[in-house]
Amino acid sequence: MEIEYKNEDYKNKESIYKVGNVIEYRGEIYLVCETPLALGERKYFLVSLKTSKVSSLMFKTLEKLEENIRSVSDRLVKAKLTVDYKLDGDE
Repeated sequence: MEIEYKNEDYKNKESIYKVGNVIEYRGEIYLVCETPLALGERKYFLVSLKTSKVSSLMFKTLEKLEENIRSVSDRLVKAKLTVDYKLDGDE
């Protein structure tokens, strides 16, 4: 996996914590994700695009995620994710 990172600041009066957004959070790059659970419940969390690790912190709403995670330095960034499906040695 390779990340093409563009150092641009996207100002947004609304929350930047929306499913699918890529956020720079404390110097790391994260994807805001959602997972469905039983009975229509959902959980919201972050996945590091550098390490592919899933955050151990999960929240019932995007508002709770933002409330507990957000810092003043957070920003929405433009990122391009490239996934190379070929294995080493493949042509």
